[in-house]
Parts: sequence; C-alpha cells; structure tokens
Amino acid sequence: MKNMKIGLKGLLAGFLFVACTVQAADVAVIVNRSNPEVLSIENIKNIYSDRLITWRSGQKIEIYNLPNNQEARDVFARNVLGMSGQASATAESQRKINNTLKNPSKTKRERLVALFVAKNRNAIGYVPVYLAEGKKGIRIIKVLKEVK
Repeated sequence: MKNMKIGLKGLLAGFLFVACTVQAADVAVIVNRSNPEVLSIENIKNIYSDRLITWRSGQKIEIYNLPNNQEARDVFARNVLGMSGQASATAESQRKINNTLKNPSKTKRERLVALFVAKNRNAIGYVPVYLAEGKKGIRIIKVLKEVK
C-alpha cells in the first residue's frame, strides 16, 4: 500500500510537470484590468518597437519585458516582432546607443511583470499564461503560441 501511495504521488507530480510544461510555451500579453484598449498584434508590435508610446487617452505606455534567458520572451518576440528574444533585446539596445529610444521598457522577472501590470493602469507586459489566468488586476489581451 505504501508503494502505491508513492506511485500515485510520482504519477501526480509527473502529470503536473507535463501540464506546466505544455502551458509554459503559451504566453499571455497582459494589460491592467481597467485599461479598455483593444490591441492587435500590429499594435503590440508598434508598442514594443517604440513606434507607439501613448495610449489613446494620451497616457504614456509603461512597457515590461522579460529577461533574455526566458522562454516566454522568445515566444513573444517571435510571434509579435518576428525575431528572437535576443535579437529584440539587441534592437532595443541599439536604439538606446543611437539615442533614438523614446519609451524604454523595464525588464523584470515573470511574477513581477504580472504584479506591476496589475498595479499600473498604463502598463503592458507578457508572461506565461499560467501566471496570468485568474490573476486579479490584469486582463489577457492575446495568447501567443510557441512558434516552431
């Protein structure tokens, strides 16, 4: 009986690992729940490419990015920007070096991005879907699938 309990625990742990792994590839683009904006992929691309820096209300957009080593950054960049996460970071760095960056992003860990977006009406970010679902204060505007 004891071996069966261990077996069930192991099976459950394996199931949870697989479920989290499958979900981890999906990325949610999020805004604050009180933000009424409806955004297309092109709008999101323009925000993260520094071409759109204010909401329709005139408020400056607060942009959150994930670190380069995060799978979610790569999924986001490939789906929205058409490049790798590393290439998107390099492009933003080049705009900083050339002094052409109008609205720099803030780089935070996944859980912090969700927290900051929930607290700031003008924020936009992206996180793995499992961190956004059911989270108070945020609204998922797009779900991105891993590009192979």
